[in-house]
Amino acid sequence: MKMALREKSSRQIVFFSLGTILLISVCYFLVWPIVSFGSTDMWYHLNGGRYFFENGKIPQSGFFSFIAESRKWPNYYWLFQVFLYQLFTFGDYYALVIFRAFLYLATVIVIAFFLLRDETDDRRLLYFLILFTLFTYGLLQRYFVAVRPHAFSYLFIPLFLYLIEYKSRFLLALPLLAILWSNLHGIEYPVIFLISGAYLFEFLIGRRKGKAPLPKDMFFFVVPLVLTLWAVLINPLGFSLLQVPLHIPEYQFEYILELKSITFEDFFAFKLYPFSELVVATFKVLILVACFGCIKGIFLRKIRISHLLLFAGGMFLLTQAERFRYEAILLSLPLLKFNPLYSPTRHPLQISNKIVVGISLFIVLVSLAFFGQIFGLRGRYPFSDTRFPQGAVAFLNHIRSGGRVLKGGGSILLCIGAGEHPTRASRGRRGCGSGPSS
Repeated sequence: MKMALREKSSRQIVFFSLGTILLISVCYFLVWPIVSFGSTDMWYHLNGGRYFFENGKIPQSGFFSFIAESRKWPNYYWLFQVFLYQLFTFGDYYALVIFRAFLYLATVIVIAFFLLRDETDDRRLLYFLILFTLFTYGLLQRYFVAVRPHAFSYLFIPLFLYLIEYKSRFLLALPLLAILWSNLHGIEYPVIFLISGAYLFEFLIGRRKGKAPLPKDMFFFVVPLVLTLWAVLINPLGFSLLQVPLHIPEYQFEYILELKSITFEDFFAFKLYPFSELVVATFKVLILVACFGCIKGIFLRKIRISHLLLFAGGMFLLTQAERFRYEAILLSLPLLKFNPLYSPTRHPLQISNKIVVGISLFIVLVSLAFFGQIFGLRGRYPFSDTRFPQGAVAFLNHIRSGGRVLKGGGSILLCIGAGEHPTRASRGRRGCGSGPSS
């Protein structure tokens, strides 16, 4: 009886700490303005949405600049542009701030459900609370500034994994989610193929070896995965989506830092303070934990083929560019969950309530300090123009060089060419942006 009460108390402590971390993070996100730290992609997407409603077609060229007007590219995030523009039209930057917080909160909540589901042992709960906290830190940088289509991919990856792993009754919704995903951020289609293909391959191998008898509910597991593979093609690009290049253009990493490759030395360089360095360090910790879990699973022969394929796919993406670190850690979720480094059966160390309380309180305090420092210097709300080239713009306006330069007062939008507020621009005027780098 006392043991049951102790375990119940430990669970309450862990879940209270988890809820506190979520509350802290969302509060900081809601008071943090839309900022531009080295990327104007969001305003490019806003202009893409405006173009769609003004012209009745999907923009697939450099409509925003006379020097890029002849350039063509597949617009694999057209639905994101439409949605973002509508959201901005409805609630200006306030709506974008709220929506950014919602995307971050939804993503980490799905991760929490994935890691903590079916856990009853208080020691494992504490272990997964630590991993969850690392995820909240590691994903922060992608949500810290403006809203980009990547955020939808980071939500869909754990959501797909959760529905498949736990055989959710919503598994039949996977094809519909795949259609939505491929139109919001279609360049991620290899990840959709990887997730569905990994579990289908595992199922087929099991059938071939006779270890997986044909289940009665095969229709609710295999068929959705097969349909998901084809559902990716339901978008305006069709099969052309598969031609979207996955390689990094030559020399592009020179001016887009996230496209640089991670070197072996960089991977083992850990900085825990200031907390801005901790964001990158947590990603490295999660990858190392997943690596050791993979080695442990292989050694004990207790690793699933699907989990191994997902982890290998994430590591392959990681070798392509630093920006894929988010996909890498999210695809490692099944390995982190089902091949944890800590196992109560192998390490039967009892943990008292006082230790659980102490560790949980420490995690909450560190999280409070972490978010407080990361979101410490807040500019004008809900949109901060701190990092915009206002001096250069003032000079160009002074010499009357022509064009529309950062026009719109508090609703400054883009750069040289036509930077009007997207909801106030007249028909046919062009805005500019950073191009299709998302």
